[in-house]
Amino acid sequence: MKKILLPFFVFFLICFTLIGRSQTINKDSISFVHSYGMIDEDNPLSVLLANELYRISVNAKSENYPPFYGGSYIENDSIVFLLSNTASFADIRIVVTDVSLPYLRLRACRFPYAELLRIEKLLRDFYFKPSNKKIVNDTVGWSSWYLSVPDNKILVRLKECTDKKIRYFKRYILDSPMLLFVEADKNIHI
Repeated sequence: MKKILLPFFVFFLICFTLIGRSQTINKDSISFVHSYGMIDEDNPLSVLLANELYRISVNAKSENYPPFYGGSYIENDSIVFLLSNTASFADIRIVVTDVSLPYLRLRACRFPYAELLRIEKLLRDFYFKPSNKKIVNDTVGWSSWYLSVPDNKILVRLKECTDKKIRYFKRYILDSPMLLFVEADKNIHI
């Protein structure tokens, strides 16, 4: 058993070492993955993720993601790609490359990333429109929101996450299966 596992372990170490040396950050990747936060240019997985996302995008500068793409993130020592349940084998071959294969995990998801971004934009437009301030603050008690790639949803933080406040949110702001409601942390204000 040790004789079988040793070559795989050596292959993994060589690939990880090579990826750290051979991957340079594509500067266009930085703007493309701005929603993922800072790209750590010293972290080979972060660089690989940024470059791979840029590569699979149809039009990176306008954030036009393929319909099968549900998001991606780094977890432990691998890159997790979320693919819609309708992704074909051809779609998967677009995501999986020889460079990313040793670090890649595929996970099924329900919502395409482009749709999540569309809903996030609707929320942003509503939240920052001055005429909606009373609904946001007084009626609903809406604190903040963020797109959670691992959850494949947009998390909406409410000051009081009660059934009543959730109903108000759905009635006055937006009702979508892409939303997940959570209690806002009292110590954090965004």
